[in-house]
Amino acid sequence: MVSDSPIRLPPAPPNDLYRLGGNVAGQYKRAAALALQVGLGNISGIAASNIYRAKDAPRYKLGRKLQTRFTISFGPLTLLTPSADAIELGLVGMGLTVLPIIVITYKRINARKEAVMKEAGESGGSQHTDEELRRMGDKAPNFQYGI
Repeated sequence: MVSDSPIRLPPAPPNDLYRLGGNVAGQYKRAAALALQVGLGNISGIAASNIYRAKDAPRYKLGRKLQTRFTISFGPLTLLTPSADAIELGLVGMGLTVLPIIVITYKRINARKEAVMKEAGESGGSQHTDEELRRMGDKAPNFQYGI
């Protein structure tokens, strides 16, 4: 991996795929989710190579404007903000807002599933066969979301 970063950060796509693959149960659902993630990532790479033109260097105004409009699906927000920098900060803020919500939601779902498993263990065993649990996928009580 070639990087100009002084701290050698790992690339984001493998981390995204690892996290997505661990939070989707069922082989077909996981395969579809991973294919969609890779496909959209590749499409965004194709788009980026066409909107960040060499003649626009070094500020790349067209690329930044289009990226912002494609990234944010809230059309009025892109018209109200004064610059691409403000929009990018808005995206970071949105990510920092959504992340705790996802973590809290996953923790609640995992706690609920642990309670169901504990209850099933006290009553003398699982209510579901291994085949039923496999078919339930991420709805199965023994499936835990990774945080």
